[in-house]
Amino acid sequence: MKEIFPKEIIAQTVESHFAKFNSNVKIIYQLVLLLLLLIVAILPVVKVTITQQGRGTIRCLEENNNVVAAIYGQVAENRLHENLNVNKGDTLLILNEDKVDQDIASIKQRLELNQQYQEDLKFLLKGKSKTIKTFLYQNELAEYNQKLIELDAEIKHKAKDYRINKELFDKEVVAKLEFEK
Repeated sequence: MKEIFPKEIIAQTVESHFAKFNSNVKIIYQLVLLLLLLIVAILPVVKVTITQQGRGTIRCLEENNNVVAAIYGQVAENRLHENLNVNKGDTLLILNEDKVDQDIASIKQRLELNQQYQEDLKFLLKGKSKTIKTFLYQNELAEYNQKLIELDAEIKHKAKDYRINKELFDKEVVAKLEFEK
């Protein structure tokens, strides 16, 4: 039988290269599979201790102890270590109080503003609108007064239109149907 391709060309093809190095790839593939099967087989034998974390709770082997801070804040220093014996009154965490102080100042500010709102509402209920202190109720009162002025102007305009139409109707210049509109 006559060969189509010479041996020199066949030796340089991808197929011949793959055939030459294919045995190494098979060995590596088999080793990886064996390693994975070994890991899966060992899983039931391996024992790992798992800890459960909870907010504000430190758990030990014998009993659960709740740790509660009187204030909240960002933890500045952590004095807890594994297997540390802790007694009542020991300092476990040091909290940064800057945020707490800011929150307290903000709450005091809101409290003062709410008290001013209450005072303004009392003045408004009594009809003393000139003694309002808060910006919110000053704006609300200004909008209310502006709306009253607009409505008064509209009432005056409608009354004037009515008088004119009444006079025209009385003089029989305007039909009854148009007057009733």
